Amino acid sequence: MKPAFLLQPIMGLLVAVMGSGHASAAITALHSPAELASGSTLTFNGYPNYTFVNTLFQTAGLTFTRDDGDPIYLLDWTSLGRETTSLDGVLATVRNVVVDPNWSTHLNVISARPLSALGAYFGNDQGDADFSRIRLSIYTAAGELLGSVEVAANGNTHVDQFVGVYSDIPFSQIRFENLDASGVPSRSYSVVIDDLVFALPDTDGDGIPDNRDDCPNTVRGAVVDHHGCSIKQLVPCTGPPSGGEWKNHGEYVLAVARTAKAFLGPSLITRQQASDLIAAAARSDCGKKPKITRPPPRPSERHFKPKGQGTGGGQTVTQTFTTNPRPIRSEPVVIKRTQ
Repeated sequence: MKPAFLLQPIMGLLVAVMGSGHASAAITALHSPAELASGSTLTFNGYPNYTFVNTLFQTAGLTFTRDDGDPIYLLDWTSLGRETTSLDGVLATVRNVVVDPNWSTHLNVISARPLSALGAYFGNDQGDADFSRIRLSIYTAAGELLGSVEVAANGNTHVDQFVGVYSDIPFSQIRFENLDASGVPSRSYSVVIDDLVFALPDTDGDGIPDNRDDCPNTVRGAVVDHHGCSIKQLVPCTGPPSGGEWKNHGEYVLAVARTAKAFLGPSLITRQQASDLIAAAARSDCGKKPKITRPPPRPSERHFKPKGQGTGGGQTVTQTFTTNPRPIRSEPVVIKRTQ
């Protein structure tokens, strides 16, 4: 089923509200879980009705709470004849008006690890002015407000709208609140969410969270492996990552070819891209030794007397020639004779 925010863009308009708690935080509203491509998702499916959820997902690093400390449950939403983005369970701050009539119009999420983004599908607004929109706020681990986003409700019982937020400053506490038409907390409508998606900080934007990124400064848009490293980072022109220099140009080209093959295996790059990378490496100067510049020849002179001449006079011969550190052939000789 297509999310309602795609069908009703006006009702699904996201308004970013900057929090006054941290003026330097850049808060961005997210329109879809697709904007968290490297995120993890909790679907809440496959659990018995009324499963206690407060600490159920601690292994994923998330805990759910209410201000009053009461239980929060997973409900089978489809058994109520209502739709959701993934069948069949949802998280709700209400259980049953007969068994547990104490509902909450807010939901707190505590993350054991700092996050960079979080979002979820929400619903259960039912067209009542008491639930006109939802607010998603994020806080630091110390409880300092970084900012919030709001989404207008579309007026049905389905869980079919998305609200999400990204922050350039990591956050650890999240709060969902249902608001009435005047902007104050709803009096009667519980928070119902599904497909909660969250992402850890990824400073270089390569899709690999910082906590497991071996190459944290990847160029934007570069293809990386599951360690967050691009081919250029794994095979730098200056020499092997382990240190030193390439023995020669051939060693560098071979290293590029091997790395390109490793990227080709899991289809991170195409065969044509691999071929282009190897060809570019072959054309490069990486690994080539610098050319030695030989000094220019220096002119020189020496004087001698021809054979058969005594020391009493006669002709003096001046021979001018050039010297080279490694002469390959004899140079022309100019002989000047003086009487």
